[in-house]
Order: sequence, then structure tokens, then C-alpha cells
Amino acid sequence: MNKIKIQIEDLYKLHIAADDLQHGIKVKEWKLFEPSQFIYAYFAFNSFYSINWEDSITKQEIIKWEITSEDNNNNENISESKKISSFIQFIYNSFVDESLSSEEKENSKQVISLDFSSKLKKRLKDKVNFDLYDIIVDININEEMKRRIINKYNALVNTELIGKKFRRALNTVLLFIYNVRNNIFHGTKNIIQMMDNQQRNRLYIYTSIILTINEMLFDAIEKRINWERRKIDRDNKYFYKETIMNKERKFTPSQLKNLNIPEGILFYPCSGNDTYEPIKYFIEHVSEFHFVDIMLTPQLPNFRCRNLRVGKYTVDLDLVKDITSFPPYDDNINEEKITQLSFRGIKSEGYKRDTGKIYKHELFLTNDKKVMVYCHVQDGIAVFSTLENISIFFLRGDSNGEGGSNQGWFRKNIFNYILDKLVDGGLIVTDGSSNYHTCPDVAWKGLWDKLSYENGNYKPCDFSYNDRNFKFLGEFGVKKRGTLIWQVERILKQDN
Repeated sequence: MNKIKIQIEDLYKLHIAADDLQHGIKVKEWKLFEPSQFIYAYFAFNSFYSINWEDSITKQEIIKWEITSEDNNNNENISESKKISSFIQFIYNSFVDESLSSEEKENSKQVISLDFSSKLKKRLKDKVNFDLYDIIVDININEEMKRRIINKYNALVNTELIGKKFRRALNTVLLFIYNVRNNIFHGTKNIIQMMDNQQRNRLYIYTSIILTINEMLFDAIEKRINWERRKIDRDNKYFYKETIMNKERKFTPSQLKNLNIPEGILFYPCSGNDTYEPIKYFIEHVSEFHFVDIMLTPQLPNFRCRNLRVGKYTVDLDLVKDITSFPPYDDNINEEKITQLSFRGIKSEGYKRDTGKIYKHELFLTNDKKVMVYCHVQDGIAVFSTLENISIFFLRGDSNGEGGSNQGWFRKNIFNYILDKLVDGGLIVTDGSSNYHTCPDVAWKGLWDKLSYENGNYKPCDFSYNDRNFKFLGEFGVKKRGTLIWQVERILKQDN
């Protein structure tokens, strides 16, 4: 392993330490004390933005700004604002590669904005709807500055900005947080003020922003060099608990190969660019993949047979020997299908009768099988209404908030519609997205609930619903949040 990879691993461990920190105070009972995690998160952030990342990638070792300054015979210190701005620029440039075509570049601009918003919302959790309107105006921040910061923050959360506007808004917010840090360390904040609930809520938001941009740094690094964080994640105590203790329930492609899965379509609504694992794990079991996203064009992962740059999302499958990609064409949404949805009481949340696009790819396998991949830019339920013979329904990471579909895929009428199209013996692979995992009374809540306690692990229980048996097979993939695999078989009715 070369020098820069070792150095990056040490930096990533610093990020994990800040991310995992749980420091509490006891007021009748123990409660999380947000200022502590803010301090650790900012310490990591300061360590990261103090590095000249473009020079570091070029020279294959970590180069700090002070060293760069000395090399250039520049006796002036690089300002903190300049370092933060360059830090953001490095991350942005890693997503929005100038060598891309105009269409790919525009798509990449959307991807980084959506990625930031999605990661931030996951960290904000129940505080996602909190705002910053109680920022205190003082000698360092006037009402106009306060208004601008609030507007920039809201726009970042709600994915309202792309390109330079996104980058500038992020820079404004991070520089404001830098000033908050100064006020905590060198200003007038005392321990009583730090205990104030509104102050703690604001610090929770600032910490979430810092941890999000820290995480995206390592996304950017994975795009720029052949380095992966996965091994470090496995060694981390959280992943130890989730993947090592429960490894008998984690599936690998070879284990899935032995499952009896009827051939058909893998359908993944609200997919974004989450195409890597579904293709890697299920390419031998389906005839078609349909990835759907209303906001952006789902991108294929890199395949080695295409001789593209090796990176995080390179599918190392000797099984794929060639790929043919076709120009995009208009979708074929049948208005009669949309009308039939209304008869079922299903409302298509995103379909506005606008024409979408379909990007078609043919994957040629070494066993002479051909697998089709369709990437739809359209509403998920509208596309689903046009398909039959679904062998795998795949859904994770969706929500009913900004950046999510709001479709409610596990609402009763939609879930029954899914079961009607799912072939006998087909799979449902899900984390219980669309926020219907919070409903306590639905008969199919077992799809995401870990109900029984077995050998130190919470294990989902098999169940029956709508004349079908749902059998738990295991956990899927490497995402933090549990994504469970279920096989759905019809209950044979015996003649009297």
C-alpha cells in the first residue's frame, strides 16, 4: 500500500471517531450533549480542509497548505476561508469531472447536490424540519447575514441548488460554522448558554453538516484514487456488530446463486445511482433490470470489460464480456395503465403526464445469456404499471420527505399491487423505506422488523399475508441500514 493510502486510512479513522462519538450529560437521566460531538466533528473537519487535496492526489502523499505555501516561497498564511473553499472545490470537482460530456456533467451536478441532501437528512433524523431562525444576531452577524445563511441552509437541505450555486451556498454555510467554532472556543459562550436547548439544536444541525461534508470527502477520494473504506468500516465496532456477528445472515453473490429465484424483472424505484449491488448480486437471476428515478438518470457502475477507470463502483465480474448502450428514447407510459391505478385507489405522486426518457443497455454474459438494463427517468409507480413478471422488487433509501418519492410503496393498496405483479417465489429486498416502516399495525411490517431474539441477534420472523408466505432469507449488501431479503410464495389452497 502506497503512502497516501495509509495516510487517508488514518484520516478516515478520525472521521469514524468523530462520527461515532456519544458524550452525554446527566440531567435526571443521561442525554446526548451536542457540543461535544460538534467539537470532535470540527476537529476532524479542520484536519481535512487543512490539506491541499489536489496536490496530494498528484504527488501521492498528504500535502498540507502550509507546506505548499513554503514550497511556493509564499510567506503569507493561507486563510481558513481559502482552505475551506478549496476543500469544497476538490469534492465538487471529483463529482463533476470536466472530461464528462455536457449531459453527464449536468447529471453529476444533480448527483452531488442530491447526495449531500440525502446524507444530511439521514444525520438530522428527527431534527430535519428544525430551522436556524433562532440564530442570535450580534456584532459578528447582522439580520441580513442571518437571513442569507438560513436561506442557503434551507436550499441545501431541500436540494434546490446545483452547480456553482450549490458550491457557493455550501461555502457560505461552512464559513458561518467556522465562525460558530470561533465563538465557542474563543468567544463569549459559557457552559450555561451551551446547555440551552435551542443552542444545542443548532449545534446538532452544524455537526450534521460537518459530518456530511467530511463523509463526502472520502466519497471524492474513492472517485480519484483506487482506495476503498470498506475494510476500515468492517473493522470499526459498528460494522463489527452489524457484519461480523451477523455474518451468517449476510449474502454473497455465490450464496444467492444457490437460491431458487424465478427469472424475470428486477424493479428498483427511486434508485438514484444505486445500481452497483443489485447488478452484482442478481445479474444471474434476472432477464431485465429496471432502475427508475424521477430526478436523475440512473448510471451503470463501471464494468471492467469497458476498460473504464477502476473505482468504488467497478463491477469485477468476468461474467460480463461486453456491453452495448443505446441512445435514449421516450418512455411508453400507457395512459390506460395510469387510469387503472386510480381504480385501485393508487395515486401516482410524481407522474405529471410528462414524457420521460429510457436509457437501454445490453449486457452480454460469458454463458451466452443477454441481460437488459433499462434506466428510466420517470415516476416509479407509472413505470411499474407498464411492467409484468417481476421476480425481484427492490427498494431502499426512499423517504416521504424532500429528496424522496413520497409514494408510500408499503401502503396497503400499493403493496397488494406489488404482490399481484410479483411472480410466485419472487423476492422482496427492502429496508422498509417510504416511512411506512413506522406504521405499527400493518400485517406485513415483518418485512423490516427484527422481531425475535436468537443467538444474540434480532432476527425477522416468517409471516403470512394475502395468501402468501413470506420467508426471511437474510440481509443484503453493505449498507449500514438493514436491507432484508424475503422470498414470497403463494399458499396452495387445497380442494375440499
